[in-house]
Amino acid sequence: MKDVQVYYDFTFSGIIKRRRFFTILSFSMVIPLLCGALINNKNMIFSAFIIGTFAYFVKSNLTTMLIFLSETGVQAYKDKLAGRDTGATQEFVDKLLSLFVTDTLLTAGITVLGSGFCAYALSQEGFWLASVLFLVFSVFGVAFTGFLLINPLKYYFGR
Repeated sequence: MKDVQVYYDFTFSGIIKRRRFFTILSFSMVIPLLCGALINNKNMIFSAFIIGTFAYFVKSNLTTMLIFLSETGVQAYKDKLAGRDTGATQEFVDKLLSLFVTDTLLTAGITVLGSGFCAYALSQEGFWLASVLFLVFSVFGVAFTGFLLINPLKYYFGR
């Protein structure tokens, strides 16, 4: 079986903690959405919508990951009780890796698209310092996403 190393906490507590963060992030985007509606700023509304939507999809992906890990754990427990040998299969590694890649790309959508559009919206309002800060977040988002996806890409292309 071929394995791949990723920088991620695949424990239940780690995934639940990450899911809680994205739940809070998706709901907190209601504030800039309402502020944008009150001051009639379409850019603020759109950037809050982008970040909130991506955060919701990350949360949904993490829920899928929790369900998958739970089902796999229950099946492994049943196999152990039945006296069968248990261990990770290639299918398990592939499924978990695909969920990781989906999570990473959706998180990149938040940092790259969301921060990039926030930078654009703030520059249109004349807040240049804040705009540059969000632009830096966007650039770091691209770099960090590339770093996180190096090992999965090696795994997929090395098959």
